[in-house]
Amino acid sequence: MKPVVKTKLARRVFLPIIIAAIVLSVVSGAFSYWQSTELVRDKAHSLADQLLQATEVGVAGSSSSHQLQRVVEALAANPGVEQLVVGRPDRGRILAAHDPALRDQDWATLVQSSFPAEHYQALMEANGPVRLATDDTLHAMRRMEAGRVNLVDRGSGEAYILLSMKSDGSMGLFQRSVIVSLSGAVLALLVYGLLTGWVVRRYVLNPVWTLERTMRARKAGDRESRSSLTRDDELGRLGRSLDRLLDQEDRHLGLYQQIFERHDAVQWLVDPREGVLVDVNAAAARFYGYSRTEMRGMRVTRINMLPPDEVAAAMERVRSGQQAALYFPHRLASGEVREVEVHSGSVNVGGREYLHSIIHDITERQELARNRRQLVEILEAAPQFISMSEANGRVTYVNRKGREMVGDRLPETDPDTGEPPRFPDALYWVHPEWAVKRLVEEAMPAAARDGHWEGETALLANGGEELSLYQVVIAHRDEAGRVERFSTVAQDISDRKRQERALRFQASHDALTGLYNRRYTQRALQRELQLGQRTGQPVSAVLFDLDHFKRVNDTHGHAAGDRVLKRLAELVRARVRDTDIAGRWGGEEFMLVLPGTDDAGAEQVAETLRQKVEGCEFPTVGRVTVSVGYAEASATENVDELFKRVDEALYAAKRAGRNQSRRAVPSAGSAGGTAARS
Repeated sequence: MKPVVKTKLARRVFLPIIIAAIVLSVVSGAFSYWQSTELVRDKAHSLADQLLQATEVGVAGSSSSHQLQRVVEALAANPGVEQLVVGRPDRGRILAAHDPALRDQDWATLVQSSFPAEHYQALMEANGPVRLATDDTLHAMRRMEAGRVNLVDRGSGEAYILLSMKSDGSMGLFQRSVIVSLSGAVLALLVYGLLTGWVVRRYVLNPVWTLERTMRARKAGDRESRSSLTRDDELGRLGRSLDRLLDQEDRHLGLYQQIFERHDAVQWLVDPREGVLVDVNAAAARFYGYSRTEMRGMRVTRINMLPPDEVAAAMERVRSGQQAALYFPHRLASGEVREVEVHSGSVNVGGREYLHSIIHDITERQELARNRRQLVEILEAAPQFISMSEANGRVTYVNRKGREMVGDRLPETDPDTGEPPRFPDALYWVHPEWAVKRLVEEAMPAAARDGHWEGETALLANGGEELSLYQVVIAHRDEAGRVERFSTVAQDISDRKRQERALRFQASHDALTGLYNRRYTQRALQRELQLGQRTGQPVSAVLFDLDHFKRVNDTHGHAAGDRVLKRLAELVRARVRDTDIAGRWGGEEFMLVLPGTDDAGAEQVAETLRQKVEGCEFPTVGRVTVSVGYAEASATENVDELFKRVDEALYAAKRAGRNQSRRAVPSAGSAGGTAARS
């Protein structure tokens, strides 16, 4: 007892109790020993309850096992306390004890050496003070829920408080003669109990409660909270030590707190062994939708959707330095799942390793990447030529169809510079010159001005032929409105163009001879007549047909007649100018429209053509002849009027014996032409 009594706390707590006991012994005199013993035992029960409560408050208010050890040693200084231990049976370790040597010892070893199994079971069921059979020592045990234990360096979990106290006093006889002394003793005991309660409350419980309130306030985020204990005893020194530790923590963690608390990035601190969140910043609480209090102590697997073994394996890779960035699906409080990128690093606090993680929400980025991959797949599968280039002309992308169309004529790098190909050099490799000129001088400026341009261009195929393209050029701008890139989509329309040309040819040409048909020839004659009337230039028409063509068909068959017509068309095409129109008027009749040609020129054409036919040997039938009528159009004459005149001239030639050419009778008011045929 001597070392204990020397402490100030022991003197303040137990010296008044000793004095009260002496007074009681003098006043009560022959007070019944049995009665005093029972009173002492009852008081021991009360004190045990108070010490359990004080220890429970100390455990709940301690943030570390070192701080808890200090509190337990102070409470164990109470006279009569034989054993005061705080442990965690589920972990098998003692957190704090009256004897510092017992700290971190095995809980089961202590229990087995102190109690039989049935006595230990009775203590657990009582959850308070109990006197075991054949044992004069008062034993007590109290169970604390996991939520009240907040030891950062020990993790979460429930805790047990084990207390053993002396229960002095022996059985005595109650004497009737000392009834007065008994009454005085009862009064003295009442005073003793009040004095003891006041002393314990003032010198033990109030300081412990102050420490508890301080720790709760700190846990709630009040960085200004301090215990402010000024007493000159163990608990006072413990309070001042706590205040100094909090001040030191604030100084050392000031920069970290600013980074951790105020930064917009989601951050948290994880205990990798326990798999729980030790702390999170405000940004994390906002992102996940929980309060910071809810997230502290939360298991990581409640948020991380991967299986627990995969999460543990990922943490181990971070701890070993094998991997710094991790990718996980995280579930928010709302149930929404977000894809995150976690950058973690190992930190050591108080000899314990933690993982500090910075978390980035990459859901939109991942979705954008998936969309980009899908877009590339679409572009690669597209049947159109698609390419992209930067505003400075560097080609950045050509899809599969484009690569097939240009072959190896568009290399990935310029053979001269070794850099990616640039406009307009790359254009000359794959486009004909006229198409390059249109793209550079028309398409690109129009797209930069209007956003897009569309029109027909051409591409050089591998064989050197031109492929007709219908091309769209699109200009893409940055946030400042500057053109930063161009993209183009081109469709091969060569087949369509060939079909269009074929349709146009069929619509305007005779299928057998390849000359213009009557409809086109008639329109061309009308157009030339109107032009001649506006400009004063002469226009002539020549109408001719084969003599006795029916006899050819009847004698040699229609196939031979068709060959004659084809051969005649060849002779006509060889004689006329590019500006002349040669058409099949119908059957064996043909019409020549001669712009810029007067009567004399028409006569020359008619005679030359008649002579060419007469001197030509036709397949199967031999020689044939033609009869020709010609005329120069008057200034006011229309197509029907001109045709009527040359038709009459044609039949005049036939009546005169065929194989002749006749000039049509001039129309009324005709002035005749003066221009000679070239």
